[in-house]
Amino acid sequence: MDLGDGDDRGPELSREPTDFPHALGDVPPIPRRGLAETCAMWTGAGQLWRALATDHEQIAERRWNERDVEHRAMRVLFEMLEPLLRRWPRRTRAWIDALPAVTAHSTAVTATPTTGVSWPLTRRAGWPPQDFVARHRRRTPATTLATTVRWCLDELAALAPHAAVAERPEQKEARARLAAAMALLDTTALAEVSGDPPGHAELRAIRAEGSPWRSLVPVCERLLWRHRTPLDQLAMELVAPDPALGGRLFHLAVLGEVLHALRSSGATVTNVVPLGAGAKGPHFLVEDYAHRPWRLWFESAGSWSSDPPEPYLTAAKALFPHPQPLGADLMLEGPDGRVLLFECKYSSNRSTVAAGYHQAVCYAVEAFARADHVTSVVVGPTSVIRSAEYTQVDTALIGFVSPDDVPSVVEAALRQDAFDEA
Repeated sequence: MDLGDGDDRGPELSREPTDFPHALGDVPPIPRRGLAETCAMWTGAGQLWRALATDHEQIAERRWNERDVEHRAMRVLFEMLEPLLRRWPRRTRAWIDALPAVTAHSTAVTATPTTGVSWPLTRRAGWPPQDFVARHRRRTPATTLATTVRWCLDELAALAPHAAVAERPEQKEARARLAAAMALLDTTALAEVSGDPPGHAELRAIRAEGSPWRSLVPVCERLLWRHRTPLDQLAMELVAPDPALGGRLFHLAVLGEVLHALRSSGATVTNVVPLGAGAKGPHFLVEDYAHRPWRLWFESAGSWSSDPPEPYLTAAKALFPHPQPLGADLMLEGPDGRVLLFECKYSSNRSTVAAGYHQAVCYAVEAFARADHVTSVVVGPTSVIRSAEYTQVDTALIGFVSPDDVPSVVEAALRQDAFDEA
């Protein structure tokens, strides 16, 4: 039955969730192998949000927390859903009229006559009657449709507060049609129904019911995708499109490249401290192929102690009563006073990536307060850095590399003569 309220486009709505477009646009690539390596450590999205909340810059105008990151990611997810919501009916009545119902019959025995009394059944017990038998009929929504609609609307109700303010006409249209559907929660059709996530068979059956149910299916698919997709893919879809979080995701992906390079070299890597704002490192303990101990830090500012103190903290007392330490995005600290530093710069602007040179040099100079051999590299996107290049600054080796070069940088650091041959 065509209700005239939904935009029922049939085959286009039956795409698999992984085929939905996202808003990545023209942004630098993020190494998927490294991101998958890092995400493999976790079992849920909460750990991803927590890791992304780690301060990417030590001096920042905003301090992120786990809820901030999740809020931004869920806002991107809602934006993905808006084109699908615009295909929903404009009126609540359209949903109610389309909801098939099943009729359930029941009987009850009462001491006095009531509505629905069945005189033939009552007479069978004898006359005059001592009790009265009543028959009741109740129409309820079809179970699969009702539980699926309820689950979908509950999911959207939790997601809607994360949505950006509706400014464009198409955004307002999506919110209006969603509001019409949300009104179902206040009707008798769904008031007593518990939501249940649908399976593939249920979604196929719902799609076969026609309009407006066919337009419900892709929304359910996207909501199910959120719960069932691998974390690295979830991050690429929901985090990478956000300019404020893309750099943090790149940082995690470069960490993954370092972890992959260490394991590929035969090293044993143990995660001993969770990644996240406020977590103190070292985050990984490493034993290389020669059984030598290394320590890997995610945000190396926490690696400084009072002996020796970080040089910046002494100078910064002229500006702040309690200055915070600085540090490279990643630090691999090994035996014999060797340190490898990574500073991540995620931008398609070459000047932005080039500005990382000053940080790389600064971190290298400070590292000499506790190390004898230092290599400090800026890691930029492969679309910006075409080849690895190095220069010697005093006794430190400074360079620009892409994520593709990270394995060779790590391999060189693990060799005894790494800093002499680099």
